[in-house]
Amino acid sequence: MNLPGRYKLPTGKALKCKMLLYGLKQSAFVWHEMISGWLLEHGFENLNTDDVTFKKETTKPDGTVSKLLLTIHLDDAIVATNDDEYY
Repeated sequence: MNLPGRYKLPTGKALKCKMLLYGLKQSAFVWHEMISGWLLEHGFENLNTDDVTFKKETTKPDGTVSKLLLTIHLDDAIVATNDDEYY
C-alpha cells in the first residue's frame, strides 16, 4: 500500500490499518465472524454441518412454520425460504 500524494514513510516505520481491506487474507475471516455474530444475535442458528449455513424458524399465530436457510460464502449468499414475507 502506498501513501497518497507526496507523503513519505520514514525508514524503519510501518503503517497500521485500522480497517480490513478487501483482498487481505484476514478480511474473509473477520467478515465471517462479524456476520455470524449478527445472525446469531437475530435468532438464526448455525447448522452443525458447516460454518456458513444458518437457519431460522418461526411459528406463526395460525400454526404454520416459516423456515429460512441462508448460506454465506465470502461476499455471496444463497437464501431459501417457504415464506414470501420472510423473503
